Amino acid sequence: MAAVLNKRTPLPEPITIHGVDIIPASASLASLDMGLPAPSLLYLRNNLVPYKSQYDYILIDSPPALGPTSQVCALAADGLIVVMSTDAKSMEGYNNILAFKERFADLLPGGEMTITAHLATKHDKDASTARYMYKLIQDTCSPLAPVLGPLDDFRIYDKAIASRKPVLL
Repeated sequence: MAAVLNKRTPLPEPITIHGVDIIPASASLASLDMGLPAPSLLYLRNNLVPYKSQYDYILIDSPPALGPTSQVCALAADGLIVVMSTDAKSMEGYNNILAFKERFADLLPGGEMTITAHLATKHDKDASTARYMYKLIQDTCSPLAPVLGPLDDFRIYDKAIASRKPVLL
């Protein structure tokens, strides 16, 4: 949490699990959603700079809402992977992401927040509404960035949590 609130605070040491270096979230991050001082919006981005030469990718898994914690994570990222379930609520949320992208674009170096990919998840291939929404996601989102998926076996997330392993394993 200190790397989010303080200008020059190094991130905690990562731990390695299944060959991946991870810095787990802490419960104290939840308190960010109660309010965050405006200048600290870019502290995490600045504090990640020393680590960029060590890793090909740095993934920040933020909460699925546009509260202050997710805003800080989005502003720290070089690109966003927008995870969307194939339902109407997801498209509603996507419009909020686009509005956020426009609102904060000039805070970033180069003035751009990039959407790198969209990932369609929790897709029920047997439901006509899910098929319709997936098509809508493809039509709406693919002009900005590729649409990956859909992931239709969403029970895998529960299995991954229960086994304490990454989804890909």
